Amino acid sequence: MWTIVRPCPPIFEEEARTEDELLTEAMTNFVAWYRRVSPERLGAAVDLLGDLRDVLPSFESLSLIATGEDARALEAVFKRPHKRSRYRLGQLSDGQRALIALYCLLRFCDGGAARASLFVDEPDNYISLREVQPWVVALGAWIKRPREATLERGANPDGHGFSFSGNWERTDGTSAKRLRLYNGRMVVEWSDGKMTDIPQHVVTTLLAYGPKGSWVIR
Repeated sequence: MWTIVRPCPPIFEEEARTEDELLTEAMTNFVAWYRRVSPERLGAAVDLLGDLRDVLPSFESLSLIATGEDARALEAVFKRPHKRSRYRLGQLSDGQRALIALYCLLRFCDGGAARASLFVDEPDNYISLREVQPWVVALGAWIKRPREATLERGANPDGHGFSFSGNWERTDGTSAKRLRLYNGRMVVEWSDGKMTDIPQHVVTTLLAYGPKGSWVIR
């Protein structure tokens, strides 16, 4: 399962009338996606609340509230002295929305699959280095080392502009040797000589990003 995003909290839609299986690149349909994935992954949803309580002061819970016949909005509850304050997504700061989105990615983006690939461009936008560091630590746990690999865009002798480091393995334990262009397609070449296509929409999206960047693959 592939998830490729460049989160842009200022343009997150505040409510959703649909339940979306996939995120848009800027995560504008974040609420529609959350509406789809959170009921299916109750254990992950509980873990998410623990994550957010650790990084958002006074945070208590997230819930979907009805705002119309088919519409739902995402509401965050904060426990203040002697009262609880409720804020819809659009009432939160860009940094708060970014943190909620980033931790949701860790908990829900794999769709429950044993293997998933997550590409996040500039996750530290809208939040400080101090705020993003706990997420990076959580990302390391999500990767479940040593099955960690980083895909980097930059100069590459094979001409496609990408290289990777770390361990990228098939389910049978065969390790990846390199990325290469083959008959106009980007493929992973494995140590046993076999090749696997990287989906074209993934290649197209990555090529649309800036000249340099890095993504973690699990």
